Amino acid sequence: MPPFDRWRRLLRYRRIVQLLLTHGIVFAAAEAAPARLWARARRQPTDASAGVHLRRLLADLGPTFVKLGQLFSTRPDLVPADVVRELEQLQDRVPPEPASRVRAVIEGELGAPVETLYRTFEWTPIAAASLGQVHRATLADGRRVVVKVQRPGVEPTVNADLEILGDALRILARMPALRDLYDPDALVAEFARGIRAELDYDREARNADRLRRSLPTDSRVVIPHIEWTLTRRRVLTMEAFEGLKPTDPRTVAAAGHDPREVARLLAHAILRMVFRDGFFHADPHPGNLIVLADGRLGLLDFGMVGRLTEPMREAFGNLSISLLRGDADAVVSAIVAMGAAPPDLDRDRLTRDVEDLRDRYYEVALHEVNLAQIVQDVFGLAFRYRVRIPMDYTLLGKCLVTLEGVIQILDPELSMVELARPFGATLMRERLSPTRVAARARRGLRDWERLLDTAPRDAGRVLARAARGELTVRLTEGDAALARSRRRQARSATLGRAGLAASLLSATTLLAAAIRPALVPSDTPTLVLAAVATVLFWLAARAG
Repeated sequence: MPPFDRWRRLLRYRRIVQLLLTHGIVFAAAEAAPARLWARARRQPTDASAGVHLRRLLADLGPTFVKLGQLFSTRPDLVPADVVRELEQLQDRVPPEPASRVRAVIEGELGAPVETLYRTFEWTPIAAASLGQVHRATLADGRRVVVKVQRPGVEPTVNADLEILGDALRILARMPALRDLYDPDALVAEFARGIRAELDYDREARNADRLRRSLPTDSRVVIPHIEWTLTRRRVLTMEAFEGLKPTDPRTVAAAGHDPREVARLLAHAILRMVFRDGFFHADPHPGNLIVLADGRLGLLDFGMVGRLTEPMREAFGNLSISLLRGDADAVVSAIVAMGAAPPDLDRDRLTRDVEDLRDRYYEVALHEVNLAQIVQDVFGLAFRYRVRIPMDYTLLGKCLVTLEGVIQILDPELSMVELARPFGATLMRERLSPTRVAARARRGLRDWERLLDTAPRDAGRVLARAARGELTVRLTEGDAALARSRRRQARSATLGRAGLAASLLSATTLLAAAIRPALVPSDTPTLVLAAVATVLFWLAARAG
């Protein structure tokens, strides 16, 4: 790592630890932290819940951690409901960048002066977030557009934070209670993929174009056109939509529109994207919606999208159909098929819990079923039984929960489950069609053919290696322990940094406790946590 990057990373470590102390979370590392910082931490209010502290901390830590909190707010399979509710309140608003810095980004990306690129450009942004901000402008032909500009210098900070998160999560994953629950590399990779996608405005523009093409030509749901000649990785120029946000049905009605029709337009468009195309807008909250003067509904902000492959759509369809039929065994099979189940999964107990869930909704009329609650219940079961659900499924869950929330604002009588029924019926017909049945049969035959072709050869290789005495067994845990021992010996000269590292591990341990309160008992001795904390000394050594 270049010296400048090492220095920047070390400074970032210090800043993170200072904020952890300021929020009073690192109480277990009191003796390891500098006295003046600890005194400052003790002055902080302590009556708030762990979720509140976590939300405030992530907001202060900056864009990467705000996005991390927003990601965890979409993971009810990983995070308890009370913490999810707090993380859903994370706001991504910060002071805007000066005009000179915005100009430098635009001209660096587009290769010409702003005055040449746009007829007019409003330097005061209409929105400013941690990753970028949005300005109004007009093109040479008079068309009104909005220009999204990435904040200068945000990408190096995000990259450093991702490395720090990866180190911290890998240490946390060594805790026995977390080892089978979290895959740190997968979590960081998932998160990095999401935040880097949001930093790539070219990708966001392609998402917008793809979603627009998926809508019928006569659709009353519209997506802004991209001005591709003025769009690059850090600058996005698109058609400007003028209208009102559907946050209040009375406001929508006062403008001459029917709130119930707006609700139906939105629900039908999103359900079509999910069930028909498998590519959907994952965050349809009111801030990303706009009711145009002619009554059409505009969708905005395409940085967060979900993708469901055909097998994923089929698995989700199986879950939906099994839930409607009340088939507990099939629901369990669908949940397992949708995620990575632990080897010791207790299917019988999970089936009993699904039966309890089924009985809870058995007497409820279909139009009264709360889709958001069902989604939370299903993901709650996944959480309890340590079934790791892929991100695109959790984005789907977030999308449907957000969608139902907007629908309830605009038309409390409208049932999302009723609206989804035609899509489910279509899905069922497609699954049972001769073409699909034949395709599944062909896939199965190909799998058997590959198995029969390779199994004798593979078995022969194993037996031959065993006969020659070349068969070896990989001891993963032993190798990992040996590697850790060697790293500790190699860095023995850096123990002076142990205080910083201990503070960081204690903080992340307690952050894990905030997310999973049952994992760290409230009476865990400070001495034990501080001892465990020293394992992280090599992080600070590596950063320095």
